[in-house]
Amino acid sequence: MLGLSVSKILLILAAFAVLVLAPKIIRQIGSGIGKPSPDADRPSGPDPSSASGDAADLIQCQACGAFAARNCGKPGCPLA
Repeated sequence: MLGLSVSKILLILAAFAVLVLAPKIIRQIGSGIGKPSPDADRPSGPDPSSASGDAADLIQCQACGAFAARNCGKPGCPLA
């Protein structure tokens, strides 16, 4: 009958599905380009509400030059 086997029919159906569905998929992908993401208005960086508020000022050790809050940990540190 017309020389159509099962594999040819499946190939024709697959080609038809690609031709019908490809433009829809391309339009869907294209419509998402240029739209801002949902969290684009959020500032980047750490959340200020999660800060503990226990910040310590660092002082430079006169003996070794390291910065420490209290003691640099080296013997003879004047920050102790």
